Amino acid sequence: MDIIEQLSKFDGATLIADAQCGRFSELNCLCDDRIWRAITILRNRFDSMTISLFLNALCGCEFRPQTGQFGHPQRPISSGSAPEVDPDDASGLRQRLVTRALSEVGRSDCDRYWNDVAPQLKGDPHCCCAFILWLLRQEGLTSVNWVLGEGFLSTLQLPIVASPLPGDIAFWYGPQHCELVVEQQSDGSCLTVAAAQENGIVLEKQGRSADAYFSISKLVHED
Repeated sequence: MDIIEQLSKFDGATLIADAQCGRFSELNCLCDDRIWRAITILRNRFDSMTISLFLNALCGCEFRPQTGQFGHPQRPISSGSAPEVDPDDASGLRQRLVTRALSEVGRSDCDRYWNDVAPQLKGDPHCCCAFILWLLRQEGLTSVNWVLGEGFLSTLQLPIVASPLPGDIAFWYGPQHCELVVEQQSDGSCLTVAAAQENGIVLEKQGRSADAYFSISKLVHED
């Protein structure tokens, strides 16, 4: 079994994470005629969002499920770059936020986020919600600051939804924990990016549903 056929053996979270970590380095030049074979295999198991994230993590390809086309490599996710997006394009703003979050996977420096949202908390290893606020501020979706003892969600007053979209915030009340939704999968679970104390910023599949999902709809002008 060659490397492309092996792609279907992974779950979505592992597939994307391994691509970012270089496991499929021999496919760095995948964006050639073999792309069609890879996409055919992947589409038999994964949704278009998972495929797009995998190809982007692998070599900067952009898969466009509406047309079945793919873009040639630009800059990989790990570069932290984000494409220009029409401020009225809610879907594009959500995807840019997710791309920004994925570009942070592998980092393990909480001070990077605290320095921006609450410098007085520098050194605190519990930065999961600070990470989310940092993402929103980096993408220009909010300018609110961290409130000591409260965080930021009470300030933003985001609506709670049953089915999260990419860029929405998964939240647990006890102990308080935030993650950014990458996508909701067919089994109801979510693929998320989170700040985990021991492992830094990670891409993971939730083992349990969040207590609440806060929609960023009003931040991306969907309301």
